Amino acid sequence: MAKRAAVKDEKKPAAKRKPAVKKSDKPRPTYHTTDIDPATYPPMPPPRVPDNSMLIGAHVGISGGIPTIVERLTSLGEHCNAAALFVGSSRSWKPRKIEDKEIDEFKEAMDSNNISYDAILPHAPYICNLGSLDPVTYRNSVERVVKDLQTIRRLGVRLYNIHPGTVNKGATKPETVTRVAEAVTEVLGRVPDVIMVLETTSGSKYDTKLGGCFEDMADIIKEVDPSVRDRVKVCIDTQHSHAWGHSVQTKEGWLGVLSAFDSIVGLDRLCAFHINDSLTEKASRVDKHAPLGGGTIGWGCFEALMSLDICRDKPLIIETPDPSRWPREIEALHGFGEIASLRAAVERDSAVKAEGGLVSLTEGEAEGEGDVVDIEDSAVEISEDPDAENLLA
Repeated sequence: MAKRAAVKDEKKPAAKRKPAVKKSDKPRPTYHTTDIDPATYPPMPPPRVPDNSMLIGAHVGISGGIPTIVERLTSLGEHCNAAALFVGSSRSWKPRKIEDKEIDEFKEAMDSNNISYDAILPHAPYICNLGSLDPVTYRNSVERVVKDLQTIRRLGVRLYNIHPGTVNKGATKPETVTRVAEAVTEVLGRVPDVIMVLETTSGSKYDTKLGGCFEDMADIIKEVDPSVRDRVKVCIDTQHSHAWGHSVQTKEGWLGVLSAFDSIVGLDRLCAFHINDSLTEKASRVDKHAPLGGGTIGWGCFEALMSLDICRDKPLIIETPDPSRWPREIEALHGFGEIASLRAAVERDSAVKAEGGLVSLTEGEAEGEGDVVDIEDSAVEISEDPDAENLLA
């Protein structure tokens, strides 16, 4: 009995395991995007004619196909008329294949719903780093961006949003800026008509993330080849600006931020906004979005921003974490913009004369050819409208 127990206790020799293959030792494929003859692209829709309107939307998904983004957009309410999207997977180098049928259905949906192609702001995959030192990551980033640009060009969309890039260990910021500029030059040279939109970032603790300061954007744009430089624009993200350290909670703060942007980059380069509240404090250098009014920025930021003319005719894209709130957030932003427009109209139409407290209605009336309305009488008429107090408050 004891002998059998001893045999039972004997351990079998462990099976030899194959040595683990390190992730860094595995072959990493480099993808290549075949260039398309520019002459074969369909005609671009005419550029949107600015009409001082608000273009407000959210970042929507594309499951079910590209054409479904229009349905998703319109489902967010009557004032949702803009959108962002990933053209394919945001975590894979392999682009999604878009058939011609999808392109046609997308355009039909856009046209039938009277949505501007310039209100669509596709976003580059998060894995792209146009400043990468690693040759495989750099090349895959460039090729994926080229493929996305080819797709949006076929869709008739011009804008393409991307984070500028990250400074790798062993690289300097100036070297990374140069690589990003070279990549932007290459991709725009390979795809006509489209516009690269560099997004401002929150920066990072060790200053390895480009785009926190406006100087990064100016430096990149300056190094882009002049032949395509006019097709490089900038998107300001409200959360990223707050996390970087900009004062964005009041109108005065925004005027200061935009003045600095104008002097460093130029307001002619600003073409879009990402509208987000922040889970982190000012100058945290951490990118974490919160629902509008539910973070450390607060509603005052968005009311102030929407009162500025600079927001007119530019895509204003919500990227907040709770999609169920998007219709109300879009409605709130639209309301802020409408109130600002009403106030501006009242101030413009009043043209109050310093002496006499009178308002001239027309040039002819100012010369005595018509009646002159006393401003107090006019004020009484406004106050009799039950909605006027709320609209102008």
